Amino acid sequence: NFSMMGTATVTTVGGFANFTDLILNTAQTGIVLKFTSEPVVTQVLSSSFDVTLGSGSLLQVDTQPGDSTGGLALSTQPVVGIYDAGGNRVTSSTDTVTVVVVPADGAVTGVVWGTGTATAVGGVATFTNVAVNIAHSGYILVFSSEPMMPQFSAQFNITIGAIAKVAVLTEPVGSSGGAVLATQPIVGITDFGG
Repeated sequence: NFSMMGTATVTTVGGFANFTDLILNTAQTGIVLKFTSEPVVTQVLSSSFDVTLGSGSLLQVDTQPGDSTGGLALSTQPVVGIYDAGGNRVTSSTDTVTVVVVPADGAVTGVVWGTGTATAVGGVATFTNVAVNIAHSGYILVFSSEPMMPQFSAQFNITIGAIAKVAVLTEPVGSSGGAVLATQPIVGITDFGG
C-alpha cells in the first residue's frame, strides 16, 4: 500500500496524457502504476520502480510527555521521530533533537532538568530523564533539530510534589544578648523542583 498525491486523471492532448505532479509518499519497492482510459476501456501497466526514503525533514512527537511533580522525571518520557516529506520514518537518521519547555499561557518559565538532548537511533530520539522544575498547568515541550521545523508536544502539567528540601533562604544576622536578631531567618520547604 502506498499513498499517491497529485492529479491522477488527465485529459489527453494530441493523443498523449501528460502527468506532471504525481507524488508517492510511501517508501516501497516494486511499485507498478496502472493506467486506464475511457470510454474505450484499455489498461496498461508501468515498469516496476522504487520509492526510497528521503532525508529527515519533519519531526513528530510519537509519544507525548506525561504529567509529573516539580523536579521529578515526567511520568511518560517523550519520544520524537524523524520523518521524510512523505511521512516515512528515516531509519538511518542519527540527528540530535533538543528539548525546551514553555508555558502555554506565557505565565511562568520552567526549566528542563535532566538531559535536554537525545540522539536518534533508527530515526527515533528517546528522551529518558526529562523533568521540569516549577509547578504549572499547561506546559508544552518544543523539540528542534536543525534544519527541520520545531515540533510542539501536547500540554502537560507539573504539580507541587512532596517535601524534598529544606533550605535557609535568609540567613540570620546577630544582635546583642537578649535582643531580637537584626535579621530573622527564613527557611523554605520545597519539592525537588524548588
